[in-house]
Amino acid sequence: MYAACAVTICNRLANGELLTRICAEPGMPSLDTFLSWGNDPSHPEFPAMYARARASRVDVLADDMLAISDDAAQDKRAWRKKAWKDADGSLSEVGTTDGDAVQRARLRIDTRKWLLSKLAPKRFGNQAEVQVTDDRPRGALIVPGVYDLTSWEAAAKKAAAQQETMRAAVLGDLAVKPPG
Repeated sequence: MYAACAVTICNRLANGELLTRICAEPGMPSLDTFLSWGNDPSHPEFPAMYARARASRVDVLADDMLAISDDAAQDKRAWRKKAWKDADGSLSEVGTTDGDAVQRARLRIDTRKWLLSKLAPKRFGNQAEVQVTDDRPRGALIVPGVYDLTSWEAAAKKAAAQQETMRAAVLGDLAVKPPG
């Protein structure tokens, strides 16, 4: 029973079905039983099979978002305007946007986007990953566009020299030459 059920459940899971709904069906193991197979040493192949099914599900969720956004079948609500007739005398239907259906589609897409950002953050996460490729020690990190450490050191030296020149001028000690 294990092998057939495990393969069936993992295939259905990979195709986007919910694990709780699959396990609630007659003839399927309970959710607890299914999840316990991952810790059972007699089923060493199960964790890898389950992980592959979960990874495949990510692509199905991404495809679902496109299908939901492209489906405009429920976006219009029809109503009849009796005063308006076509040339042949039949009533025409005029459609208006169904805000509830559009909001429902938006909720479905947003839920999938959030789930994808948690299941596969490297592919679908909101935050960009920052990689540091500088060879210098951590204390000497350069952030482009903010501060370059070498120019900061040069500016600090220049400011110290200007401060020394001003001090010397105030005290009347003109032996110190201004930075040049």
